[in-house]
Amino acid sequence: MLDETLSYALISLMKRQRNQLAAALVPLGLHVGQEMLLNQLWREDGLTQSELIARLGVEPPTVTKTLQRLERAGFVRRSPDPDRPRLIRVHLTEAGKALRDPVERIWHELDEDLLRDLDDSQRDALSHLVRARRPRGQVVKRIEADGGEAAAVHLDLADHATIAAAVAQAGPVDALVANAVRWGEVMPGSMPFEDVPAAEWTAALHANVVGNALLVQAVLPEMRRRGFGRIVFVSSGVAEEGVPGPGPYGTAKMALHGMARALAWEAGRDGILVNVAVAGLTITDARRPIPQSVLDEIAARTPSRRLSTADDMAALIVFLGSAANRNVTGELVRDGSNAGRSSHAV
Repeated sequence: MLDETLSYALISLMKRQRNQLAAALVPLGLHVGQEMLLNQLWREDGLTQSELIARLGVEPPTVTKTLQRLERAGFVRRSPDPDRPRLIRVHLTEAGKALRDPVERIWHELDEDLLRDLDDSQRDALSHLVRARRPRGQVVKRIEADGGEAAAVHLDLADHATIAAAVAQAGPVDALVANAVRWGEVMPGSMPFEDVPAAEWTAALHANVVGNALLVQAVLPEMRRRGFGRIVFVSSGVAEEGVPGPGPYGTAKMALHGMARALAWEAGRDGILVNVAVAGLTITDARRPIPQSVLDEIAARTPSRRLSTADDMAALIVFLGSAANRNVTGELVRDGSNAGRSSHAV
């Protein structure tokens, strides 16, 4: 029966969540969906309507109607671009800016309600599953809205047959950022090291080590032929510092360090530079089950006294993967969140 399927259960759950969201937004003068448009302006005020359409991934009439309602409510205003008068930009009013905190609080409360009966490992597993299933087209649309060109291709490090096909579809690769990862089923603190199944070790190494090696093999010949290439492996502080639980994950990440060193020596004479960007605890849009007091304590032990954002990490990767990197190779470059090793840090 349909009502016995997982899809039916998920749809019913999301309908309940949507109804709760709608009820919580009413006192703020908002309808469901309007906060998603405002969210784009909270990220970057002054977007055009076309940019909003691309970033939201919805039909133009929907954005037009939403803007009209938000403008009548006094949350946004539209005005010509000072340098290009025919270009109309959408700006938040003070009332629109003031909605950010209460709306974000509502969404976080919905998260807590959804995850209330789950432990930390179950929360992480659900988060990784949902994020892995997000439509790839949204990323492409955001890049194109910012003036870039993008295409999404299917690649699964655990399914080695997809690797060569994805590289062939993508075309010549100047820079490879190896960021994909198989997280595995063993979450921090979930089981003793001696109880980790052999299958978990095999799966982690099969995807994260062998998969990345095959990915490099697929792009390397063309890089050699052209005399230029940049390869950036994305690793984690877990590989160096370690935490209880995810032995396979940390081991696989550390293997990338050795792979980068070997590749740096082998490919350097062909103009190919290979490095590892090592991330620490990074602040992203994801909701983390970590108390703010703990985040503050970790930040206090870094030289900059703050945790890096996703943009910070992206800037590091862009440098290592671009022509701006003239001759840095074979290095582990630690992000600021991953630099708090000194015993005197307070």
